[in-house]
Amino acid sequence: MEIVFRYLAVVYLVLQLPLEVKTAPLRGCDGCDTGRCENVTLVQESCPEAQLVLDTCGCCTICGSRFGEPCGGAYGYLGTCEYDLKCTVHPSEYLNGVNISGICTRAVCRKNCTKRARDRVCGNDGMWYRNICALRQSKFCKGTKVSEADSEVCGRGL
Repeated sequence: MEIVFRYLAVVYLVLQLPLEVKTAPLRGCDGCDTGRCENVTLVQESCPEAQLVLDTCGCCTICGSRFGEPCGGAYGYLGTCEYDLKCTVHPSEYLNGVNISGICTRAVCRKNCTKRARDRVCGNDGMWYRNICALRQSKFCKGTKVSEADSEVCGRGL
């Protein structure tokens, strides 16, 4: 019975979200085709109070979900949080391993990286970071709008 209720709740939420569906494309990340992205100026006009962020695929500019607003979902159909926020998903909000929905909450700034990851990562700002933790530290602690990007963005680096 609980599963039926959850299913109906998800269907209801999807039917109530026409703006979120418009701003976050319902598609998998099968490559970036910027021709399918909405014009940045139009996006900016449609969300004057929100930050512009990249969609879950890192391809199109969309309106960021603000503090307390829904986020996540399959292919990010509920939206992507603004840069100083993170999408927090309660464990009960998963259905068959898929994130049904989350809520944008404040990101926690950890002063020290606890991960021992040694693989450097490229940021969409063209800078190399010593690991994913260092990139996230820059994003959350320094307030930069950096996210992980393909290595071609950074070139050969050092």
